[in-house]
Amino acid sequence: MIVPLPPLKRPMLWLLATLLVVSTFESCKRKCPDKPVIDEKLYPVPWNSATIQLSSNLSDAEIRATFPAGARDAIVSIRRCSCDSTLVNVTFPSSFTINGSGDPATVQTGNTGTSGDLDLPLGSVVAINYPISNLQDPEQRLPTKDENLSRLLKLPGNEPANAKTVSIGVFDTGLIDDGTYLSGSAWKFPTKLCSSTGVIGGATSGQVGYSFLDTPSGVNYTDDNKYHHGSRVANLIARQFDGSSVIPKIIPLKVLDQHNSGDMFALLCAMETARLNKVQVYNLSLGYYGEMQPLLRKYIQKSLADDPKRYIVVAAGNRSASDTAKDHSDSMFPKFYPAAFSAEFDRLLMVTTIQKPSLPKVEASTRQNYSKLFGWGVLADSADRFELGRDNAYIFGSSFATPILTGRLARLIGEGELLPADKLIQQMTTGVPGSGGSHVRGNRYIGSRP
Repeated sequence: MIVPLPPLKRPMLWLLATLLVVSTFESCKRKCPDKPVIDEKLYPVPWNSATIQLSSNLSDAEIRATFPAGARDAIVSIRRCSCDSTLVNVTFPSSFTINGSGDPATVQTGNTGTSGDLDLPLGSVVAINYPISNLQDPEQRLPTKDENLSRLLKLPGNEPANAKTVSIGVFDTGLIDDGTYLSGSAWKFPTKLCSSTGVIGGATSGQVGYSFLDTPSGVNYTDDNKYHHGSRVANLIARQFDGSSVIPKIIPLKVLDQHNSGDMFALLCAMETARLNKVQVYNLSLGYYGEMQPLLRKYIQKSLADDPKRYIVVAAGNRSASDTAKDHSDSMFPKFYPAAFSAEFDRLLMVTTIQKPSLPKVEASTRQNYSKLFGWGVLADSADRFELGRDNAYIFGSSFATPILTGRLARLIGEGELLPADKLIQQMTTGVPGSGGSHVRGNRYIGSRP
């Protein structure tokens, strides 16, 4: 039934997945403090776009039919994931609002102010299609001439017989695959594609990486970002293997465009593609500020449960100059995801940059988030920056601290460590808390190079 709605601030309602959440929701009907409101000028929410996990597979026509008659013809696009046939994204014009999660969820038109329930299969989950970004600060100083960072690496041109390897998925802006950032070919991972039914293929595809920005199995994973963010992340990962006999097998999973922007649907599809390809370590130098997204939690849980030796390494998150919030710790609001999940999953590691001038006090960069219980620290080369080794060039941000720890962890996995995270802790240097207390677990950190 379609009924008129009075003008309201757009609510954020979620499918209550557990009895605990239901209990909390019921008690809040009686007496609960008002929830802080996310500043949508700083962190916009695309209310017209939903990522949906269907409980049973539907065709595009059947998906349209689940929406009320006044809305189904207005759908701008339906995107699907080739490695997950029940994962879809539905986007409306910007004047529309999709509220709720699961059954019932509603869609409201901005033009008429009318609303109608979605008739999705029972058990389906509707979630906000949050925008994601690496939150890269434009204050980067890059070399004045073309660089060849791969000359600093010692990756073999071809994979030696019986070589030890470890597979690493880089969820980012892609990769410039011309030898500038990764030399040779031994680093290339033989990926597999998925069929239209979401089943991984038996033979390798011949392609090195994926793009999730246009088609789920797109081959154009080239890094078109001005600062080559994804390529630099891949280079920093590979750099951690200098002096090791282990070869990093790096898979570029392009989920961010040239402006460092992407969305939750692309990230979830990429995570499932990586899981089915048995990728051992995920590097997520990205995220969003907002509410917990239930499907992101589900896909993280699925990836970690699928392989007890798989790790997900995530950025703690950067803060822009326009964000004046003083609290950058676990208790901040809004939280930064997926880093906030580090409190729930042991093998999801959040990383921040430790400022060099503060030593022996271990303090995170004032422009980045941190956690005294769950944070992992990487020491900057100078100030809170990582040096590129020429022309006084540097980069900074938790998105660049993350691949350093990813590479060090993946190296231990490739070397056969049964408890690589514990071993990495043993290799870290211990300092003392800063003036504001501890910013990372145990006040420990690693350097930017092995």
